[in-house]
Amino acid sequence: MNTFARATAVAVLTCGLLTACTGGDDDKADDKKTAAKAADKQTTSPQDLPEVPEIEDFEGALKDVTLGACPTEKGSNSVKGKVKNSTDDEQDYVITISWITARSDVVARGVATIEDLGAGDTEDWTIKGSPIAASGTYTCTTQVQRGEL
Repeated sequence: MNTFARATAVAVLTCGLLTACTGGDDDKADDKKTAAKAADKQTTSPQDLPEVPEIEDFEGALKDVTLGACPTEKGSNSVKGKVKNSTDDEQDYVITISWITARSDVVARGVATIEDLGAGDTEDWTIKGSPIAASGTYTCTTQVQRGEL
């Protein structure tokens, strides 16, 4: 076999091997991109979560709240509880319940506002959270702020 024929054969084999190898990598890359997009849809917070009102000169007041059962299944959800003003002054409260994944992505949220709660007074509240869209394992988290709305 002459040098030209040998060089041509090597070039054809090399191109063939490169094409066969890189085609698989492209498929794997496409699979990874598709999986990443699916994961983003499952773990990214929805754009329509309820807004949390701003409260002026707030302080944390989790100890003022008694929380009822917090369902974590797919679908609609609600939580009931009580808030007791433990201060000597009238207070406004913002109570936020967030349903989160293990990665702390918020998948649903509900907010209750209590205005002008007198010193030592107690008030019942109910939060109807935004629906949980997908089945999964979720945890309820609670944030309570008191101050002036």
